[in-house]
Amino acid sequence: MAGGVFYVWQLGKQPLVQITMHKWPGYFHAFIAEEKGFFKEEGINVKLQIIEGVDDNLKNFEKNDSVDAAFGLQSDAMLLFSRGVPLKIVYIADFSNGGDVIISQPSIKSIKDLRGKTISVDKLNSFNHIFIVKLLSINGLNESDVKIVPFPASKVPELLSSGAIDAGQTWEPYQSQALAAGYQVLSSTADLPGIITDVLMVKKSFIEERHEDVKKVLRALFKALKFRTENPIAAYAIMANATGVSAGSLKGTILGNIFPDLEHNKRSFNKTDDLTSLYYSGKIISEFFMYKGVISSPINLEELHAPYIVQSLE
Repeated sequence: MAGGVFYVWQLGKQPLVQITMHKWPGYFHAFIAEEKGFFKEEGINVKLQIIEGVDDNLKNFEKNDSVDAAFGLQSDAMLLFSRGVPLKIVYIADFSNGGDVIISQPSIKSIKDLRGKTISVDKLNSFNHIFIVKLLSINGLNESDVKIVPFPASKVPELLSSGAIDAGQTWEPYQSQALAAGYQVLSSTADLPGIITDVLMVKKSFIEERHEDVKKVLRALFKALKFRTENPIAAYAIMANATGVSAGSLKGTILGNIFPDLEHNKRSFNKTDDLTSLYYSGKIISEFFMYKGVISSPINLEELHAPYIVQSLE
């Protein structure tokens, strides 16, 4: 034991780094890093694990001492941090860029037409809810101008069909089902790139004890992104085999997201008035949680972020 942190050792190998994720294709380039030996090239021994549910993955990261890092949503990492979980955000995996959509009745022509209408959101006080509220705001509407109701994203096509909602927030494959039934995409995260961001969160103790290993993990992930771009057929086969998600489904989801490379990651840890800045989007998310009473004081983004990790890479 060193500094209160237990390390798992395997004979003849480097100490193990355990990383978990929920089942979201935006994280699956990590399996390319595993399969192509990029982690090993960097001198790091990584174990990846998929935990089906978003909340289950977060709970496991918080409670399981053997887990060092987890992929997850920026907003969820912020909530964990606000509850006193010692963690740092070190890497941006993706920005939703059309992967999350608002589907509406054909009679609704713009976001402004949603005034007085009912909109479904997958989960209240979540990243989905933040997306809708920000979208309303830039179109001159307040949340009080509409009725927001919680329903699973999978239910949006049937809710539109029954007339229970006028519009709903969803994603693939439910987006395609709704479009096939004659409904329309009213807006998407392409209108607000950065409002929904996926990150890698690392336990603070792990960074303090093994910050060089965190750098090695990130270098391998950037290699994996490059491989996916240059060798898409092989890359999608690797990800599909590792996760049980078909290559077709992976492509459909991945096309709706931006995957920042090293330089883009570095820029996004800077303080700018751009939604792809973790500080700017983080401020919006923190204000939303304050408004909703989810947190009682603003989240300390300076303490949450560890920009020096990615900015030290070349």
